[in-house]
Amino acid sequence: MQSIVQAELLVAKKGADGFLAPLDDQDCLKYGKIISETILKYQWPMCIASDLTAAEQDALLSSGVPNGEELFISNKLKELIPATDIELSVIFVPTSVYELFCIRETIQNKVQQQNNPFSDVVQKILSNQFNNPLNINLAPILYDGKNQNEAFKQIYQEYDKANRLFFDGQISAWLSVNNAFIRFLCNDHPTVLKGDLDPLTLSHLGIDKALAIASGLISYIILQSKKFHANMGEHLLGPIVKPLRKNNENHVLQKVVNLEYQARSSNKGLLLRGSSLEDFQVSGSRNDDNMQKLAGTTVRRRPNEKVEQIYREKKIIPYSISFGNSLFAGAFFDRGACAYCFLTNIHEDSLKPATGYALFVNKKDYLQTRNARLFFISALAPIASLFARGEWFHSRSTAASGLKIKDLLQPIVGIAMRHGIKDEAGVILVSRDPLFHAQLFSQFLAQNGQLIQKGDDSAMTQEEQQFAANILKAQKEAALFYDLVRLSGKTVDRSVKKYVQKHKAQAETRKTHEALPFPQGLENEPSKEVSTKAAAPVLLRKRFWDSGYYNRGKVKIPVAVPVTV
Repeated sequence: MQSIVQAELLVAKKGADGFLAPLDDQDCLKYGKIISETILKYQWPMCIASDLTAAEQDALLSSGVPNGEELFISNKLKELIPATDIELSVIFVPTSVYELFCIRETIQNKVQQQNNPFSDVVQKILSNQFNNPLNINLAPILYDGKNQNEAFKQIYQEYDKANRLFFDGQISAWLSVNNAFIRFLCNDHPTVLKGDLDPLTLSHLGIDKALAIASGLISYIILQSKKFHANMGEHLLGPIVKPLRKNNENHVLQKVVNLEYQARSSNKGLLLRGSSLEDFQVSGSRNDDNMQKLAGTTVRRRPNEKVEQIYREKKIIPYSISFGNSLFAGAFFDRGACAYCFLTNIHEDSLKPATGYALFVNKKDYLQTRNARLFFISALAPIASLFARGEWFHSRSTAASGLKIKDLLQPIVGIAMRHGIKDEAGVILVSRDPLFHAQLFSQFLAQNGQLIQKGDDSAMTQEEQQFAANILKAQKEAALFYDLVRLSGKTVDRSVKKYVQKHKAQAETRKTHEALPFPQGLENEPSKEVSTKAAAPVLLRKRFWDSGYYNRGKVKIPVAVPVTV
């Protein structure tokens, strides 16, 4: 499972002693609705559903602007609430740490039978699990066959409806948690909110402080979980508590917190995926030498099928890779969609090491192009995602199909819809060559990805450290292979293959590793059709030749088809 991780922002006021403090009841009644609405409109990913002006998009979402989101929202609150009335500060907290606090609050409210706006909303959800208002269903919207703009408008209305369970009211459930978190920091970590009130200095808690806060939250969750389970049943949070007990061994939380700070420094979104790496074909023949482990691919095939074959026969089934909206999204009701569960390997009976990867995503580019139609990001708030379930509360990659037939129900691997899905608006199912889609996804992963390996990085062997680099290298090779197969259909001309083998043999005889020269007369390919000794013309692409694709290791010749220009 993948997840989209974003920073969570807390809002505090400057107290009479000069230090930050939570809003009191009077503050909440006067300013609470403005604060909640501002966070809902401008914080990632909820802002995806907002009607932002071009200027707001530039200021809020542009990459390369350190702390861009918290600066923007801080300035927006100052515009809406004069500092002469109340002086507010916006504080960055890693979303994974914020989620742990929400879990702590849920347990504490239940065990101590406390009533507040947050506990009221959570109680309604916990007591009505089989009719969960956060079980979002977008299928009817997709089936209606609306144009894309209208479809997205209705989709975002669904997310807004779900978010407002936590953001509506003078003292919203979100604001209740916000104040409780500030109060927790004042009591248990007082140095965090003391000193310089400059938002950037204050907000940057630092990884060590953030992890210290998380450690205390984990201790409370573990200590009180039995009492919570006695009231609610062990199926809630039970599987999450077990890996939390081994947090100092698996290092997953530490690594995600570090990634969140990296994303914050460049104002980018962060996608997480926890999954088992699989062997995929990345060159022309399907044998052990041509199979490599990939972090991810949108091509799904049976074990004995070759990519070229299923592509030529149009048997590639659309595949949508699931995402969560944060590390612990789905923790209560949908652990099959919870990234933390996959990154800590609780779904695996084998001793296979848990792995995953992170993608840094340009927020502005997503809002404008959906990163070239590769992703569908849910606009559900992290506080809501904790209690959500189903196919549509979380984010996912889009799936590609070369078939866009009206009223056709198409099966999509990764979406549990028995009879398939109809999506004429192109929200999840985009009209695109499936191998071109796979190529773009692999390129995106290779350029923006970072592997996450379970365990302490400092204790990893050189081979384990090299493993991460090899995975990203394999992603580049997969993208290249998909491109070659897409432009090809028949096996390459034998004379070209013999040419490669001949020069490789000569190089081995001379014990040199000089680059194999590109076949004379083919430098301008693929601008024109080239005939060879065999009956079928062959397509060679010089930029692939220069990359070493053809003469790396064993001879790896792509398939080819006649080219007409």
